Amino acid sequence: MNNFELAKEYFLDGCIFLEAENFCQAENKFKKSLELIPDRASTLINLSVAQLKQKKYSDAQISTNQAILLEGCSSEAYLNLGLIERELKRFESAIQFFNQALSLKPDYAEAWSNKGATLNELKRYEEAITAFDKALSLKPDYAEAWSNKGATLNELKRYEEA
Repeated sequence: MNNFELAKEYFLDGCIFLEAENFCQAENKFKKSLELIPDRASTLINLSVAQLKQKKYSDAQISTNQAILLEGCSSEAYLNLGLIERELKRFESAIQFFNQALSLKPDYAEAWSNKGATLNELKRYEEAITAFDKALSLKPDYAEAWSNKGATLNELKRYEEA
C-alpha cells in the first residue's frame, strides 16, 4: 500500500471515529494521515473538529489556520474558527468568522445556526431568531436550530411561539 492509500485509510478511519464521537481516536487517525501527506486541508479541518470537541482550542486553531494557509478561503475552516472563538467567549470575533463562512457559502445552515447561538449569547435576540430562521429554511429538520430558536423565543417571553 502506498502512502496516499494509507493516508486515505487513516483519514477515513478518523472520519468514522469523529462520527462515533470518539474524538481522541479521530485526532490520532488524522495526525497519522498528516504524517504521510501533510498538506491536506480537509484532513486538517477534520483534525481541528476533533481537537475542538476535546476542548483543545489552541491546537484546533493551529490546525484550522494551517488548512486556511493551504486552501485559502474555506467555509468549514471559518466555521471552526467561529466555534473556537465562541467557546472562548469571544463572541464578536466568533460572529465575524461565521460571517466569513457565510460569505463563502450563504446556504451553510450550521454557520447560520451557530451565528444565531452566538447572537443569543450577546442578548441580540431578534438577530438570533433571524439567523435561526435562515438555518431552518435551509435545513428544516435541524434540531439544534429549533431548540436554540425556542430558547431565544423564551428569553423574549414569546412563549406561544417557543
